[in-house]
Amino acid sequence: MIKLGKVPLNSDVSMKCRCELCPVQGISACSTPQVKKMIDSRAEVYCSVGLADCKDLDNTKQCICYQCQVYADFNLDKADPKDYFCFNGKVLD
Repeated sequence: MIKLGKVPLNSDVSMKCRCELCPVQGISACSTPQVKKMIDSRAEVYCSVGLADCKDLDNTKQCICYQCQVYADFNLDKADPKDYFCFNGKVLD
């Protein structure tokens, strides 16, 4: 079982998640099928569950976490980490 951080993993959070639109994941051969699965199941919310399994993500691309409603709802601008949750891990309390 995954231990969650500050952001719960529930349908409200999952529906607001924008991870699938992020340029960081854009050209990743690994993340493409995972993103489709995420869209279908809404299960991978990186600010909630933490690091991506894929190692070919491009952290030189602009992170869009700050554009997400989940980011605003949980005041993630004051959290640690603040962005790149797919690289930096989930937000802890």
